[in-house]
Amino acid sequence: IKAGMGIEAGEGIEAGWGIEAGSGIKAGSGIEAGFQISAKKTISAKLRVFAGLCIWRLPNRSETTITAQRVEGTVCFGDVKLLAADTAEAPATAATTATETES
Repeated sequence: IKAGMGIEAGEGIEAGWGIEAGSGIKAGSGIEAGFQISAKKTISAKLRVFAGLCIWRLPNRSETTITAQRVEGTVCFGDVKLLAADTAEAPATAATTATETES
């Protein structure tokens, strides 16, 4: 799924490949993608976020990233890469795994 601006759903968002939005991604329940999820601003889910769930092969590390300035919701699978607020290019912090967010 690719959108020039944002993606919003009342329930969940599911994609067989990746999800990319120019602005933000918001789901009423959860977000699930076969590969990476990225937005320039916020990725928001009331419940859980999964990136890199493809079942036909093992995804590489870059295919399991969740990239945005802010990620809301419980990341159950995938590595979070936060972007600096002033630019959507430079990372603000190191990647965070699901186990680190649960601690």
